[in-house]
Amino acid sequence: MASETNRGRRLSASGTGAETTTPRRVTVLVEDPEIRAEISAVVSQLGCVVNAGPMHLGRLQAIRRSPPDAFLIGLTTSAPQVTEFCRLVREAADSPHVPVLAVIPDSIPDLVHEAFAVGCDDYFEWPGDPVVVRARLMGLIERFDHYNRLERIRINLARYISPRIRDLLEQDVNLARLGQPKQQDVCILFSDIRGFTALAQDLAPEPLFHKVSQHLGGQVDAVYRYGGYVDKFGGDGIMAVFDAPTQASDACHCAHSMIEVASLVPGLAPGVPLPFGIGIHRGPVLIGNIGSGQHLDYSVLGNHVNIAARLCGYADSRDIVVSQAVRDAVSYSPTIRFSEPEQVTLRGLSESSSIYRILPALDDDGF
Repeated sequence: MASETNRGRRLSASGTGAETTTPRRVTVLVEDPEIRAEISAVVSQLGCVVNAGPMHLGRLQAIRRSPPDAFLIGLTTSAPQVTEFCRLVREAADSPHVPVLAVIPDSIPDLVHEAFAVGCDDYFEWPGDPVVVRARLMGLIERFDHYNRLERIRINLARYISPRIRDLLEQDVNLARLGQPKQQDVCILFSDIRGFTALAQDLAPEPLFHKVSQHLGGQVDAVYRYGGYVDKFGGDGIMAVFDAPTQASDACHCAHSMIEVASLVPGLAPGVPLPFGIGIHRGPVLIGNIGSGQHLDYSVLGNHVNIAARLCGYADSRDIVVSQAVRDAVSYSPTIRFSEPEQVTLRGLSESSSIYRILPALDDDGF
């Protein structure tokens, strides 16, 4: 028995050899009180906190308040209510991956098939070897821990890449094929805080970082609200891409929303939002992987990206500057108003270009 106890202690250490600081919570739902007590004693030797009782629906409320790390359910019948109870147990635990271990009387071995049919992850026969019970229970719990750890990583990583990229990766795990450059017509939006270098000199780093983060957060929300995605952050601004059939209109709506949202974010002084400008251009670009096997960026490249960035440089504070291509694409809209064209020479281009500034909306309905 000493060797079994030592093995039980090792199994309670999450498989790493180090004692866990958080006791496992295991719910034992077995109708026979004597068997329930025996199994609870075996599980307790692992250092688990055991919540034991008969299998009835009244216990599900307590399970919802404090979901356990695993369930041990006595399977003594193939009645439909057992199937329903297993389903309710998983729902009560708020996760379909919480381990469910079936307790099967050794006199009814045919229930093994039924155990898996009702959704149990594994089983053990009782009376049985306590070492087997502990090993199977802790194996399931460790697998559940691994799943939760991967899920937390996935959620955290999702905050650092755009939903569009995440969807592409989930649909096609062949990164080589996914990253092959392809040409596509898109609308590109750049935003940039005016005079950021001067602001950084006048404001302490922490409050400046907080204000810029709030400011960019509102812009990101606007981008996704209008069907675009953020390609990258540029420190004090963003680069967003719109690729729907209504991409030019979406980008213009988004830019106007950014201006409105900026007025709600506290600026350097009360009632004075951070000054920023927006540039929008439309044209064919290449989309694909950039970088090496160690670090990749799925991004857009091309001269039209550079033009959008140059247009942003011509925007004054709370100003939206667009190219002729964007102006032509939304010419059908009676509510999007533009200034008269201005002739400018964009850096990198030999010929002058027509640029337009989007004027405020005519009414409270916006664009």
